[in-house]
Amino acid sequence: MTRECPSPAPGPGAPLSGSVLAEAAVVFAVVLSIHATVWDRYSWCAVALAVQAFYVQYKWDRLLQQGSAVFQFRMSANSGLLPASMVMPLLGLVMKERCQTAGNPFFERFGIVVAATGMAVALFSSVLALGITRPVPTNTCVILGLAGGVIIYIMKHSLSVGEVIEVLEVLLIFVYLNMILLYLLPRCFTPGEALLVLGGISFVLNQLIKRSLTLVESQGDPVDFFLLVVVVGMVLMGIFFSTLFVFMDSGTWASSIFFHLMTCVLSLGVVLPWLHRLIRRNPLLWLLQFLFQTDTRIYLLAYWSLLA
Repeated sequence: MTRECPSPAPGPGAPLSGSVLAEAAVVFAVVLSIHATVWDRYSWCAVALAVQAFYVQYKWDRLLQQGSAVFQFRMSANSGLLPASMVMPLLGLVMKERCQTAGNPFFERFGIVVAATGMAVALFSSVLALGITRPVPTNTCVILGLAGGVIIYIMKHSLSVGEVIEVLEVLLIFVYLNMILLYLLPRCFTPGEALLVLGGISFVLNQLIKRSLTLVESQGDPVDFFLLVVVVGMVLMGIFFSTLFVFMDSGTWASSIFFHLMTCVLSLGVVLPWLHRLIRRNPLLWLLQFLFQTDTRIYLLAYWSLLA
């Protein structure tokens, strides 16, 4: 009788599988075809992003196969980082080109924002992979640094201040949702799946906040969007508090502190300005006035504090 031994984990120099190379070939073919059609500085950024994602994907694959990823991603032979990194940037480039041809400058700028947002989220995922890889891959870090430097330089000179803030808001929401996903649904997504799903959700949430502010500025009837804001707000509050309780019971103080710091940054940078524009008052002062407006509310607060 012979005893079967488990297959060893791939070493640092393990070759790429045929399916991964075939997938990369398809992605590069799509990227180069769009680059040949558009042929501007944004398409060059997409090519640089694809090159660095190809090298970083190998690091993610090795981390998942060896079980060395400190984050709760699903173990898989392929992280899917390369195709997931290119979806939003390529969609933005195609939208920009079509709207430029049709003479629609508003959606042309919107396409550029979509592409820049996708590139920022993809670069963050790449930095995350290299940060937990040991030993630190010097060559891949150099490739990522060159590609990231080119992309950041071009976007810095192409986006307005408001568009840069919008990209940073989406990136902040993406990081926050990543923390929630990995703690509530551990080992359910690969890095590529998380990048694709959470990147889209983050962008939609940011657009929802932006559109609600636009409705307030247009002096429309608040009833038209009040129900939407309430429903989305209740869902987000449920997700927030469920995750808050998880981190309060966390065994590591570092993860708990990081989560609460991210919560403060998200509240101060996104939620409070949105509420300020929505109710046209300082949200913190409004909350204090609501809590201490009558003696009955003060007595109730004192009673609940004693019960707690």
